[in-house]
Amino acid sequence: MKRRDFFKTTMIVGLGLTLFASCGEATKKCEATLEYAFVETWPMAGDSITEVGVTGVTQLPNGHVLYCGGDTLDPVIELDTKGKFVRKWGGDVIKLKHEVRCLNNKVFITDIGSHQIHQFDLDGNFLSSWGIKDEAGTDHQRFNKPTDIALAPNGDYYVSDGYKNNRVVCLDSEGKFKFEWGEKGTAHGQFQIPHNIGVDKNGRVYVADRKNGRVQIFEKNGKFVASWDWFSRPFGVFIAKNGNIYISDGGSDQPQCVYIVSAEGKILKKVGKTGSVKGEFNIPHSLYVAKDGTMLVGEGTNKRVQKFVKAASTKK
Repeated sequence: MKRRDFFKTTMIVGLGLTLFASCGEATKKCEATLEYAFVETWPMAGDSITEVGVTGVTQLPNGHVLYCGGDTLDPVIELDTKGKFVRKWGGDVIKLKHEVRCLNNKVFITDIGSHQIHQFDLDGNFLSSWGIKDEAGTDHQRFNKPTDIALAPNGDYYVSDGYKNNRVVCLDSEGKFKFEWGEKGTAHGQFQIPHNIGVDKNGRVYVADRKNGRVQIFEKNGKFVASWDWFSRPFGVFIAKNGNIYISDGGSDQPQCVYIVSAEGKILKKVGKTGSVKGEFNIPHSLYVAKDGTMLVGEGTNKRVQKFVKAASTKK
C-alpha cells in the first residue's frame, strides 16, 4: 500500500480543538490559531494493545507505524496503514526500549538497558548493534543509556547519550566514533538529560535538553548556535520536511503540548494541553510528523499513540 494511504482516514472527528499558540516573549505579536482533529478510528478498535508507556514512534516507508509500547517480551508494536495490529517484535534483542527511528531504510532503536543502539531491517530482522552490550562507559566504544539517534545529510549519525553521559556523539555512516561534545551542566553546550535529537537539511543539530527545559541548537561540528528556553520539559524533537521543528513538552509547570517552531525560533503553533481525554497529553514522549503535517504522538503516562491531522484554520 502506498504511503499516502496511511493518511486517508475513515473517520475524522473534529472536537472543536481550536488550539491557540500563546507565543510569549520569544515571539511577540505572533499569536496563531490552528484547528486539529484526531482520527477516531486509529488505531482500530481492539487493536490498541499498548502495555507500557510509549517512548518512541515512527513510520516505515510502506506507511506502517512502529512504536515502542509493548512489554519486555516484545517491545515494538507494528500497525498497518489503517491502524490495525500487525505484530510485535524485538524482545530477543532489546533489553529496555527507548526511541525508534526509521533512517536509511533501517530501523534504529536506542536501548537504555543494554546501553546500545540496535539496527533492524524493515521487516524487524536484527542486523547489528552499536555499543558494547551491558557495558556503560564514556569512551569511544560505549554509551550510557543512549536516548535517541538522528541522521545528518552527509550520512553521519548523531546520538544523544543520554540519561547518564550528558553528551552528543557523532558517528560516521558505519557507526565509528568521530567526535563528541557536552557534559552535565546548565551552560550553553552542557546538558541535563539530552533526551531527543534531530538534524535539519543544513546539518544543524537540535537537542531536547530535558531537565534544563530548553532545546539547544548546534552547528554540525558541535559549535553552539542558540538556545530556546521557553519549555518546561522538552521530551521529543522532530524536524519536518518543510523545515519546521516539532517539540513535545511534558513538564508539570505549564500545559503539556506540541510546539511547532520555525527554524528561526518563532513559535508558530501549540497543539494540545495536559489531560487524558483524546487530544490531550500526559508525557508526550516522542513524535513523528509526516510531510503533510500529520502527527503521531506517543505518550508515556497515557500509554498510547494519538494521530492528529491538520484541519482548516479558522484564523488567517
